[in-house]
Amino acid sequence: MNLAAFPSSLATPATATFPRHEMPLKPSPGALSRFSLPAVRGSLVSSLRRISAMASAPAAAPASAAAENGAAKPAEQQPVQVAKRLEKFKTTIFTQMSMLAIKHGAINLGQGFPNFDGPDFVKEAAIKAINAGKNQYARGYGVPELNSAIAERFLKDSGLQVNPEKEVTVTSGCTEAIAATILGLINPGDEVILFAPFYDSYEATLSMAGANVKALTLRAPDFAVPLEELKATVSKNTKAIMINTPHNPTGKMFTREELEFIATLCKENDVLLFADEVYDKLAFEADHIYGFYSWHV
Repeated sequence: MNLAAFPSSLATPATATFPRHEMPLKPSPGALSRFSLPAVRGSLVSSLRRISAMASAPAAAPASAAAENGAAKPAEQQPVQVAKRLEKFKTTIFTQMSMLAIKHGAINLGQGFPNFDGPDFVKEAAIKAINAGKNQYARGYGVPELNSAIAERFLKDSGLQVNPEKEVTVTSGCTEAIAATILGLINPGDEVILFAPFYDSYEATLSMAGANVKALTLRAPDFAVPLEELKATVSKNTKAIMINTPHNPTGKMFTREELEFIATLCKENDVLLFADEVYDKLAFEADHIYGFYSWHV
């Protein structure tokens, strides 16, 4: 099993899109006739009477007085408990680092905050779209023009041709794409292999899917993939291997040998391969390797 349809979705942040439902901007002439004004007025009067009755009712006795009279004390309201599968997860590290940076007036290097504005032509296009009234639901998997543009970019970068109508899905950034992929393909009890350290959203989303996470550590100084350990880790329950190259947070670039090994391993064991390549344009000392999706299709 392979994931040739997913790379462009995972590697290309874009805007959220949802199924389009055309809605009239103005109500039809008979629309208001469906509402009964007397009924609405009667409902308001009834509500006001109830509020008035509550306001004029005797005030409840203080808690101390109630206790003296033998009445039970009201139970303290308990905080809402998060689902057990997410209990181990705390506030995201990005929020923690941002709060510390603000507290100490420090430069925040813990998150990608560009020190430059977006291109003028992008801002102008957004303004034009707003002024043109393009504010309704879009097609669920992306508007045709955007899907085609993503497919064209992926072809240029990787040499692989994908069908923009069947193999491209537009999401609100990579995190949503990753979550949709995991929740859509992983069943409770499935094993998923990650390379640690990893983007914290991976494990949280896998826990929401009920997956069993197996993490292999990439160790300094070169953060090489432990190929034999990876091979030994794959089992009959392994559903997917997730790679992130260039890697966050180490900056490691997966080598062609490593990618070949992983691709072969996935094919031999009928394992899915999830590829998060959001940093593909941040390759400096080495070229980012595209195209391994097609080596073993």
